[in-house]
Amino acid sequence: MEVMGELDISWKDLRYSGEISLKLDYPETLFIEVYGPFGSTIVSIEKDKGRFVMNAGNDVLNDEKRFRDIFKMKIEDFINDITMRGERKRESDGTFSIQREDYRTIYHLNDSENKICWVSPEGTICITFLEINFDKGQPVGKSSNKNMQ
Repeated sequence: MEVMGELDISWKDLRYSGEISLKLDYPETLFIEVYGPFGSTIVSIEKDKGRFVMNAGNDVLNDEKRFRDIFKMKIEDFINDITMRGERKRESDGTFSIQREDYRTIYHLNDSENKICWVSPEGTICITFLEINFDKGQPVGKSSNKNMQ
C-alpha cells in the first residue's frame, strides 16, 4: 500500500499539520515520511524485519520500546491499525473503531473523506488519505519520487 495524505498531530506539547507519505507491505515493513512546509523530510520511520529507525531532525531512535513510550502504541499495532486488523466496532456516527490497550483507533470511511485517527489521553494523531495505491508484494523503501504512480 502506498499513501499520500495529510497528517494532523496534537500530541502532548506537539502540534503539527502537514503532508505525509506512507508505504506499507503487511505485516512488518513500513516506511513513513512527514514533510515540512517546503517539502523536506522532517520525520521518517522505517520498520522491517528486525530493524526500526525513526529520524526526527538530529534525533535518531532505534528502539521500538522508545516509540511505544512516546506514542503509547507498539509499532506492530500501528501497522495493524493502518490495515484495519483487529476487532472493529461500528459507532453510532457511522465510523468504525478498534480499542487497543492505551488508545482507540477511529476510522472515518466515506465518499468525501477517508481518515484514520489514533486517540488517547496523550492526544490525537490523524492521517487523511488523499491518494492510495494497493500493489500486493511490491518492495517498500525510500523513493526519490514523492508522487505515486
